[in-house]
Amino acid sequence: MGYLDCRSTPIRSGSLRRATRARNHGDPALGMPAQIQGIGTDGFSSIAPFVLEPRRKRRLRHLAWDEPSRRIGGTVGASRRIGAGRASPGHDAEQLLAEYTMKTYVPKKDDIQRQWFVVDAKGQVLGRLATQVAHVLTGKHKPGYVPFLDTGDFVVIINAGEVTITGKKQEQKMYRRHTGYPGGLKETQMKKVFAQSPETVIKEAVWGMMPKTKLGRAMIKKLKVYKGANHRHQAQQPVELKIQQ
Repeated sequence: MGYLDCRSTPIRSGSLRRATRARNHGDPALGMPAQIQGIGTDGFSSIAPFVLEPRRKRRLRHLAWDEPSRRIGGTVGASRRIGAGRASPGHDAEQLLAEYTMKTYVPKKDDIQRQWFVVDAKGQVLGRLATQVAHVLTGKHKPGYVPFLDTGDFVVIINAGEVTITGKKQEQKMYRRHTGYPGGLKETQMKKVFAQSPETVIKEAVWGMMPKTKLGRAMIKKLKVYKGANHRHQAQQPVELKIQQ
C-alpha cells in the first residue's frame, strides 16, 4: 500500500486520477485500496483512505472521518477540509462503513406474510374504492414494501352490484376491445356492462391502477369480487377493511 503526498499537488479529481494511474501503472490488481496523505491549513496531517474501484467506474469513494462535522466526507476535495478539521489519521475504512452505514432491508419470499381483507362496496364510490384496494394489493401499506416483489394482501369485495358510480360515467364511459381483425373494434357502454356483470366494472377500475407488468398481473389475481353479500373465503377469516371517504 503506497502513499501519495498532496502537499504540492492541487486537490482535484483529475490530478488525483492521473497520479493514481501513474502509481498503479502495470499493476494488475486495480481494485486494491490506496491512501492519500495531505496536510491541513492548521498543520495537522490527515490520512484520507480512498478505495480504487474497477476501471469501468472511474470513481473514488471518500471514506475519511471528519470530526468537526461528525460525518464522512463525500468528495475528493474533502481531504483539504479534513486536514483543516484535525481528522485523526489511521482510521480503518471498513470500520467506518460498518459503523456509519445502514443496510437496506429486502424481504424474501419466505418472509412475506399475506392477510385477507373483506370490503363492503355498498354505497362506496367506485374510484375511491379502487384506489384503496389497489394500494392493499400492491403492498404499499406495509413498511417492507419493495416495487419488485409482490408483498400485497388478498382483498375480497362483496356487494359489487351496489357500488356508487358518480357523474355520467354509465352513459359516457365505453369499454373497448379488439378482435385482431380489420374493423374488429368492439365498444360496450359502461351501463350495459354494469347491469350484466358489476364484478367486471370493479376489476377494470382496480386494474387501471395496477402496474401493467407481469408482477401487476400476479397482484390482480389476489382480488376476489362478488356481486352479492356472500363469498367463498370464510375459511381464510378475512378482516374488514374500511374505505376512507
